[in-house]
Amino acid sequence: MQTRITLTATIALAGFLLGTQAGADGHGDTANYRSAVMSAMAGHISSISAIARGRVPFESHASGHATALGATADMIGDLFPEGSGGDDTDALDSIWEDAEGFAAAVAAYEDAARAMAEAGGADSQGLMRAMANLGRTCSGCHDNYRRPDE
Repeated sequence: MQTRITLTATIALAGFLLGTQAGADGHGDTANYRSAVMSAMAGHISSISAIARGRVPFESHASGHATALGATADMIGDLFPEGSGGDDTDALDSIWEDAEGFAAAVAAYEDAARAMAEAGGADSQGLMRAMANLGRTCSGCHDNYRRPDE
């Protein structure tokens, strides 16, 4: 009985390790993680926009959303390792072909996200100004490095 349990556990562990390695080699897990982080950022941006426009009465939440954007800003550059693009992602090859331009676009977003975090407690006009700047940096990256929505 003990041998059977040990054998089953060994097979399960081997399957897990092989599956993990296959995901890591194919960058599928990285692309999925990247997508989740980007979706979280989009959620925070949408929430701040709704607050700043007076569409929802949650002004006290703005700083939390802004702080989250500032925190995720430092992650962006790490989310695009070489080889993590492809047909199954929105990442264009121009990310790696124009690595210098992409790095500059990421740095602009990081600066704007940090400014957004600092503006988190501002009035609606201050939030809207910070949002406009952040939106420009999002577009600056998506226009050149993201597959267009179909």
